[in-house]
Formats: sequence, C-alpha cells, structure tokens
Amino acid sequence: MKTTTSLKLATLAALAAVGTALAQSGMMAHDSGAGLLGQKFSGLEYGYTHHVDGPPHSLNRYAVVSQAPLPEMVNLDGAFHYEYTRGSTGGITMARHDVRMGFTKFLSHGNAKPFLDVQAGWAWLKNGAMTDDSFAYQGTVGVELPINATLTATPYFRFEEAPHFRARAWSFGGKLGYRMHRNWSGTLAIQVDEDHNIEYSLGVQRRY
Repeated sequence: MKTTTSLKLATLAALAAVGTALAQSGMMAHDSGAGLLGQKFSGLEYGYTHHVDGPPHSLNRYAVVSQAPLPEMVNLDGAFHYEYTRGSTGGITMARHDVRMGFTKFLSHGNAKPFLDVQAGWAWLKNGAMTDDSFAYQGTVGVELPINATLTATPYFRFEEAPHFRARAWSFGGKLGYRMHRNWSGTLAIQVDEDHNIEYSLGVQRRY
C-alpha cells in the first residue's frame, strides 16, 4: 500500500512538473501543413466504442490534449492528456478518469514522419459501488503521411495497460487529419483492439 501511494505521488508530481514546463513553453512551432507532429496546439476529442468484450456494450470517451515542441529538443513533442470514459449496463455505471503526460519522438524521411509516442500517468475507475485506481501507460508506433497540403493519414499500432485493473490491450488504427484553417484542424479516427472492440473518434485542434 505504501509503495502504491509513493508511486502515485511520484507520478502526479511528474505530471505537474512536465505540465508546468509545457505551459511555460513559448517556442514557436514550424508550420508543417496538415500534420500535428511538431506543432503547438490544444484540442478536444470525442470517441464512441462498440464494446463487444463484455458489458458495457457502448462507451463514450471525452478527451482534452495540449501539445508543444520541447525547447532545444530536435523533433520531440511533449503533451498533456486527460480522458473521461463512461458507459452503463443494467443500471450500473462505469466511469474512468485518465491523466497522462506523453512524449513523441519523430523523424523526417522526405514528407513522411515515423514516430514513437509514450504516455504514462494515473487512472481512477468507478464501476457501480467499486472504486479503484492504477498506474497507466501506453506506447504507440506509427507514421504521419501527407496526402496533400491540407490532408494527412496516420496508421499506427498501440499497446496500453493499467496493471492494477488487470487491463491491457493491443490495437491498431488509422487517423485522417484535415487542416481547415491556419489556426484550426480536425481529425477522424478508427481503432480496433485484439478483442474486436472498435472505437470511432473525432477531434478538433486549435493551433498556436
């Protein structure tokens, strides 16, 4: 119990420290067209999951993200993520909160940008009368591909785990990004995990 509490405090302290560094970053991002890698932005996202691996059979996810290139680092972004996921079945509601910090390292090969994204933080779960919390992390490998000046496609593979919940999953997906304005862009995505749960999501980003 003492070890879990110490890990939680250390994780939250790290989240606060990196979040403060991101908030204070005044670095101007290089405008790279429709892509989000290497860009400074804040965004909102909504996801709907058709959940076939047991109840609840539908999940709604609401997310906030803030990303910025890290000063004096080459092709490295830092980001803050908050997610709220909710579903219900038989009058019992499941709700989960996730807070994570993430780092994305990407390379430039012509116009393509292969990347590795690593996120870690804490999750809080309420399922009916039961409550629990866990360290949570995920890793994503993919490539951001420009289609034209306003459109990108990003295929990816992801692994995520919350050990104390005994929850882990491999998934793959694809995301389309559209640059609708100099300061605004949007995304559409689909993701399928190893248990055939499917999430459809859309997002909007305000660029700086």
